[in-house]
Amino acid sequence: ETVTETVTETVTETVETFPASPDPDVSSLPPARLEFHAALKAIGFDPKTYWRSYADMHRAVLYGDRSARDRIEFSPVGALLATHFSFATSFPWTKASTRRVMTNEILPGMATFIHVAFGWRWTRLSNLIAEFGDSTALANDFGFGAHVLLDAETQEADEQSAECFA
Repeated sequence: ETVTETVTETVTETVETFPASPDPDVSSLPPARLEFHAALKAIGFDPKTYWRSYADMHRAVLYGDRSARDRIEFSPVGALLATHFSFATSFPWTKASTRRVMTNEILPGMATFIHVAFGWRWTRLSNLIAEFGDSTALANDFGFGAHVLLDAETQEADEQSAECFA
């Protein structure tokens, strides 16, 4: 069974558990975002790769984690980023401009691609952690782990609050 089949089954099983979320209007996205989506599709970017990249990029940019930097740089995602965003090898991880591109273009671009290609549920941190992560290990990691678990709780609280107005 492939990751895509597993993701499809999981989405089908949980579709009634979560409220509907409108899909983004792809035609309204800027051309650069659409080009990035096409490049992600070409490398077979999926929710598992999104979770791993999300975690590694945060660890690399915010916490200076060398092994996370290596995992990104020496991966298909890293090759795509190097060409699509004209990063030098090795990536200029400590530059403010790299952090801006990661947080303002790369991570949001990955999220909108996953939303469009696999459904909004796979942009939710709690779903990604449950499917591909280790919540116990994250809870014991006082850097990224604590950060992402708190963000997952905030996402869930925001969604519950939004349901009141739906």
